Amino acid sequence: MSATTPVFSIVVPTYRRPAQLDHCLRSIAQLDYPRDQFEVIVIDDGSPDPPADVVQQYQSTLDISLITQVHLGVGAARNAAAQKAKGKHLIFTADDCAPSVGWLRAMEDAVGREPDDTAIGGSIHNGCSGNIFAATSQMLTDYLCFEGAMKASGPRFFTPNNLAVPTDGFRVVGGFDPTYVLSAGEDRDFCARWMERGFRLAYCPAAEVVHRHPLTLFSFVRMHWRYGRGSSQFRLRRAGRSGRRVHVEPFQYYLSLVEPFQYYLSLVAYPIRRNGPWAILPVLLLSISQVASGVGKVSYAKGPTSRTVSYFLCWEM
Repeated sequence: MSATTPVFSIVVPTYRRPAQLDHCLRSIAQLDYPRDQFEVIVIDDGSPDPPADVVQQYQSTLDISLITQVHLGVGAARNAAAQKAKGKHLIFTADDCAPSVGWLRAMEDAVGREPDDTAIGGSIHNGCSGNIFAATSQMLTDYLCFEGAMKASGPRFFTPNNLAVPTDGFRVVGGFDPTYVLSAGEDRDFCARWMERGFRLAYCPAAEVVHRHPLTLFSFVRMHWRYGRGSSQFRLRRAGRSGRRVHVEPFQYYLSLVEPFQYYLSLVAYPIRRNGPWAILPVLLLSISQVASGVGKVSYAKGPTSRTVSYFLCWEM
């Protein structure tokens, strides 16, 4: 172990995916960054066979440790790793991600440019070439996270497979909410609580990771159904913190339809802007994702009124 305090603690949660973890750690071992300035914490979320042999391969090249826990979910796993971290900044990725060689240098530059209370999201690229479902899912993430980052209002949230957070700030906010057991919504919840504290979010496109998450039509639909459930959970939690009800009054509701309409129109136009007029399949899959998400929203809400259902389906998919 390094005698100095590392700049970054890289947190890699994993569960029953030793091959993906090995690929992730191989990329981390190739980072262009001083070895005494970062540590790697692998947190295994209750795999039947913890990946000790995978982690062992990198003991000679990385300051790396393995933590194990019972199966509590990825949010609890990240929190457990954060409690052990020694770095000034936590930097979260996932076992199915491969950081670029210059990842930490780009994050370091961003940390130096931003105030101390800033969480920084990096860019994510689809690593499953030829998989239209993975490509479309990544396109939706880009639209929700990174398109917003380029607007004057700034980003609303980043996904935790490429996110750097000041360690002290992470602990002040309370980390990820471990009750998001479907691994959907905890990123929005964390970023919302982060900003409610008056902290900031910033985007660093130069800090790149490649995400390899192959999907089928079934897993694509199921994933976005889970996202919808996570979105409902997030909205209910946020309303509880603010003391507001999760619906709008009828007159305000009809006025608010303009904004969701613009959202969906912009969402459909996004793949066309990126890929030209032949982006028919991505447009169709994005539409399917929104239907699946909407069904997930309603399936989470217990006994919703028609007004609340409309509110869930219309905004912040």
